[in-house]
Amino acid sequence: MPSREPRKVDVLWLVEHVARELDVACAVKAIALVEHGLRVEVRNLYQHIQSYLTEFDPAVIVHPYVYFVEGALATEDVFRRWPDAIHVNAAWEQIHYRAHYKIKAPADDIARKQVIHFAWGQFFKDYLTEFGVPNENVVVNGHPAYQLYQEPYKAYFDTRRSIAAKFGLDVDKTWVFVPENYRWAFAQKKLDFFVSLGGDRDELNELINFSIPSLRELLTASRAASLRDDVEVIFRPRPAINTAKMLDFFHREVGQDTGRIHFIKEGTVREWILASDHIVSSYSTSLLEASVAGKRAWMFEPIKIPDGLHCEWYDAAPRLRTVDDFCGMLDERMDVRVDRLAVWARDNLLPAGDPIRNIVDQLVRLRAQAVDGRAMGVLPRNPGDKKYFNKDSHEMDEFSAEAVEANSRRWAGQLYGYAATDDTAGSNEVKMINNKSMNRDDLLTPDAQQIVKDLNRLIETIYEHEIAPSSWVGTLPKRPIEREKASIWKRLLGQKVRGAYRTDAGEIKALTRGDEQRLDYQPLVGAADDLRYPWFLYWEIYWVLRYMRPLLKPGQRLLDAGGAASLFTCYMASQGYELHSVDLNEKLLAHGDDIARKMGWTTMHSYCMDMRKLDFPDDYFDHAFSICVFEHLDFDIKQSALREISRCLKPGAILSLTFDYRNPAPGVVGIGKDPSPRNALKDKEDIARSFLGTGLFEIADGTEFVDDGRSYLQHPTFNNGPYTFGAIFLRNIKPAE
Repeated sequence: MPSREPRKVDVLWLVEHVARELDVACAVKAIALVEHGLRVEVRNLYQHIQSYLTEFDPAVIVHPYVYFVEGALATEDVFRRWPDAIHVNAAWEQIHYRAHYKIKAPADDIARKQVIHFAWGQFFKDYLTEFGVPNENVVVNGHPAYQLYQEPYKAYFDTRRSIAAKFGLDVDKTWVFVPENYRWAFAQKKLDFFVSLGGDRDELNELINFSIPSLRELLTASRAASLRDDVEVIFRPRPAINTAKMLDFFHREVGQDTGRIHFIKEGTVREWILASDHIVSSYSTSLLEASVAGKRAWMFEPIKIPDGLHCEWYDAAPRLRTVDDFCGMLDERMDVRVDRLAVWARDNLLPAGDPIRNIVDQLVRLRAQAVDGRAMGVLPRNPGDKKYFNKDSHEMDEFSAEAVEANSRRWAGQLYGYAATDDTAGSNEVKMINNKSMNRDDLLTPDAQQIVKDLNRLIETIYEHEIAPSSWVGTLPKRPIEREKASIWKRLLGQKVRGAYRTDAGEIKALTRGDEQRLDYQPLVGAADDLRYPWFLYWEIYWVLRYMRPLLKPGQRLLDAGGAASLFTCYMASQGYELHSVDLNEKLLAHGDDIARKMGWTTMHSYCMDMRKLDFPDDYFDHAFSICVFEHLDFDIKQSALREISRCLKPGAILSLTFDYRNPAPGVVGIGKDPSPRNALKDKEDIARSFLGTGLFEIADGTEFVDDGRSYLQHPTFNNGPYTFGAIFLRNIKPAE
C-alpha cells in the first residue's frame, strides 16, 4: 500500500509547555485562518514528533526555542526533515539573568544565521545581535502572552467562579496564587550539562545553594497562610518540575502537609492570575504578568538574590522577606505598588501594539517568502527507539490535535463571534454565530473598526451640512446651537463636543434619559457624537452588515422598516445602496428627505406607511432591514408586519432585525412601557414565538439565537433591570410563484 503524501500546510507551530504557549498558538491559529486564510497546525515538539514529521509539509515552522540544532533533541530532526522551510524561533525564554546569559545564547551557525527570531523587546534583539544573529533576522513583536491580559483576549479564560467549582475552592475567600520558579533547587543532576554550555560551575552552585532554602521558606510561608480560614493558597510548580518532586521536597524540607495548600498544575498561569487576589513568587516573570493584569504582585525574597540571578526588573518589584510579611499582606498591613513593575513590563515587553497580531502578520509575510515545491529532507532513523517526550519534566504538556481545533474555534468565537458545529469538529472550519446578543468586543475586529471610522466620518460630514440623522433614541435636532454656545451640551451631558451640534431642550431631555440607561458604559475612542450615537448603534450597523454585505449586489432594492432619517439609513445611502424607508412619523420622513436632498443621495427614499399594509408590489425587495423597531410593536402588530414584509420580499430574501433583548419593559407603541409576557423578548422561546410564528420565515443559517449573558443597558424605571440588544437574520421561505 503506497504511503500517503505529506499534507502541505502554511505553518507548523511547535509547542513545548502547554501552560506557557498553547493559548497563544491557538489564538494565532484562529486569527491567521479567519483574517488571512492561513492554515496553522499546532503540535507538541516532543509528544507528536513521530506523526508530524510524516504528516505535514510546512512552509514555515515555529519552534519554542532554538539554542542550537546539531544534537538538540527533536529540533535537529525537524531541521533535517525540512531544511528549506523557513524556521522561526518563538523564544519563550528571553529575560536572562547573568548565570543564564551565555547558556541561552544561539550556539551554532544554524541558530544564528538560518533562523528568524521573534523578540519581545529591543533588549532581546540587542542580546541576539551581540551573539552573532544578523539584525535582519530579528523581529520585535512584543510578548504575546502578556497581550492575553488585554481585551478582547482576557474574556476567553475561565472565570473565578468556574475555576472555584472545578478545583473545590471557596470563591469568597482571598486567593493567593504562588507560581514558584526555584528551578535550581532541582538542578544538581544537570550541573555538568549547563557547565558544558558555558555556565560557570561556582556560580551555578551558588544558585542551587540559594534556591533550596528559599523554596523551603516559600513553602513554609504558604503553609502558614493556608491555615487561615479566609484564605485559599494555590501553589503551582514551574512547568519543568514534576508535582510529585515538589511534594517530596515539601515533606522532606518543611514537614507534614496539612492539606490546606492546593498544589495545582492544571490550567494556565493567566487564568489563575486573573482569578486571584495576590500573586506571590520568587523571581518568576509571572509577577510581570500579574502587574500587567493590574493584580497585587509580590516578590518573596527571604534570602538575598545572588548576583548571578539578578535581572533589571527585580528592582521594581515589591518585596516580602519573612513568613510574617507573607501573612501581613493578607491583612493589607503592607502597601503594594505594582505600577513601577507594570510600566517596566509595558515599556520592555509590549512596545509595538498587539504582539499576537504582529506575529500573525509576520507569519503571513514569511509564508509569502517561502519557496513552494521544496524537497523533503531525511527522517530520523528508528524514531520509535528514541525517547522524545519525558512525562516527568513535561507533566501537563500532552495535548491532542482535536483539543487544538476546539481551542482555536473557541478563540474564533471570542474574537469574531464564530463557533464550532458538529460538522466542523476536527477540521479547520469555523461557523459564524450570527444570531446573538450584543458584545462590545465585536467592534474590536479590523473590519468593525473600518465601519466605526466610516460612521464617525459620516456623522461629521452630515453635521457640516447643518443637519443630523435621528439619534439612537429616535429624537431629531430642532434648532441650531451656535458653536460658542456648545458648552450647554457639554455641561448638561458631561461629554466632549466637536463640530456644530444641533439640538434643543427637548432632545437634551430625551438623550439625558437615554444616557441613564447605559450600564457601566465605555464610549468608543474617537466617537464623533457619543451621546446621540453610542457604540450600541455602531454595533447594530456593523453586525447587520457583517452578515449582509456578501449578499448585497448593485441594483438591488432594499426595504428599511421603521428607520427613516436614521444613522443606518444614512450609512446605507452613503454607500450607494437603494434604500426605501417606511415610517409613520412624518417629522422623521420629512427629515430623511431633507438629509437626502442636502447630501445628494438619490437612492434614499422615505414613505409614510404602516408596516401592516405596505404599498409595494409582491416580491418587490431583494432584502429588508429593521434596526431596533420591532421591540416597540405589540405582538399582533409584529405578526401582521412580518406577513406583509414577507409578501414584499422575494423568496429566499433576508430580513435583518435588531431589537432590545431582555428589556424588562420596552416602550410599545400605543401601550407605553409594557412588561407583559406577550410582548417580551427575553429568551430564545420569545424570539421564536415573535419572529418565527407566522411560518413565513426561518433563521437564515439554521442556528439558534445565542445569549452571551452580557448586559450593557438598564431600565431605570423598572428596578434598573439589565438588558442588551440582539440581532437575528430571517430567510423568507414563501414559495416562488
